[in-house]
Amino acid sequence: MISCLLGARNLCPPTDTSCPPVEVSAGLDLNVEICNVLIDLYAKLGCIYDALRVFRDMPQKDLISWNTMISMYANNGDCMEALALLKEMRNKNMEADRVFFSICIND
Repeated sequence: MISCLLGARNLCPPTDTSCPPVEVSAGLDLNVEICNVLIDLYAKLGCIYDALRVFRDMPQKDLISWNTMISMYANNGDCMEALALLKEMRNKNMEADRVFFSICIND
């Protein structure tokens, strides 16, 4: 499954803001790990809207979900959105970890 998703990198050039949706097999539960891979894939492709759509539609979010989204916004220079997500994350009682602080220092 992961290799199939990674093979979708050629769906759109990094400058596009929207990518064709990645189809998921019927009956496959979109668990948090698969959603995180999709968010990361879309973020690396520069498909911010699509990454946000997956993130918002996730039934559950873990710290990896939040870190990936915040990193995506930081890497794209959208500090206001990154800070807004950080505030939202803290409102959900999620605590930042070493990965989060590494993102902040490196971006």
